[in-house]
Amino acid sequence: MIAGWAVTWAADGKEVAQLMAQLDSAQQLGKRQYCNFLKDAEDNFSSPESPRHDEQLWIAVLQHELKSTVLSDNDKMRPRLQLEEAMRNAIGTKAANIDLQLKDGTRTTLDSVAKAVPFTLLYFANPDCEACQRTKERLGQSTVIKQMVETKELQVVAIYPFDNERLWRETPMPPFVTDAWNYTFGIDEQQSYVLPSFPLFYLLKRDMTVLMKNEASLRRVEAALPGYIDSTK
Repeated sequence: MIAGWAVTWAADGKEVAQLMAQLDSAQQLGKRQYCNFLKDAEDNFSSPESPRHDEQLWIAVLQHELKSTVLSDNDKMRPRLQLEEAMRNAIGTKAANIDLQLKDGTRTTLDSVAKAVPFTLLYFANPDCEACQRTKERLGQSTVIKQMVETKELQVVAIYPFDNERLWRETPMPPFVTDAWNYTFGIDEQQSYVLPSFPLFYLLKRDMTVLMKNEASLRRVEAALPGYIDSTK
């Protein structure tokens, strides 16, 4: 059903308006058609693994769903919870702080680390994840990202969110990546970040504003980074 969207990291007003018009039309056709459209939108926009993944369009879908006149209050329970999760660290908001421990034992926080350079690329990874291993290898070979790190426009911070410190310590990262562990487990236990799969990337400004969220594709990260870097020059 959904057509016409290129991959974006910050949907503009025109894209949102187009989606709202399609949702309005589907709703006028009745509950079944509307729910079919909602399912299609969720598959396309909510999953980090979808080529059409877009956090802002997904939030717009959920907001429309909660205002729907064809859904019951019970129907709206799930999207209400989904919207609450989607709004956590939403694009354009300040990211939640994270307690970090580095491989040398230093303990710090994400907001302190982020102050060092204009942009911080967060790489959430689980060493047990095969996709994380493949992405880590490609990350280590990324000339685009390495050049930005060398010019101090960008830093990459890998974050392990779980409780197996030994596994984290035994899993090396590329030399230009700051390797960190969320030793207080706020991500996993308090869900300060909702991570539906691994690996995932976030892009933050120096002031912790979220520019990119829950992006699974390193290729798309590399494609988007120059635009953000150039915008500050």
